[in-house]
Amino acid sequence: MDSRLLGAYGEQIAARHLRTSGYKIKSANYKTNVGEIDIIAKDNKELVFVEVKTRASCLYGQPKDAVDITKKKHIYSMF
Repeated sequence: MDSRLLGAYGEQIAARHLRTSGYKIKSANYKTNVGEIDIIAKDNKELVFVEVKTRASCLYGQPKDAVDITKKKHIYSMF
């Protein structure tokens, strides 16, 4: 599967999961001049920024391992 299609598929699953968990999706693929946030959602009082990592296999590690401190700092710098 093409990596863009796989990523879009993962984002759809993540958004569905957030909705069924009570979150309201405020934006998807939100672009700034320094990057993109996959999903912005709100749960009552909290605004949540979601980075989705979809993998076809765990050969190169778990998706959570792809969001390291550098990636987190980059996301924080967008806002």
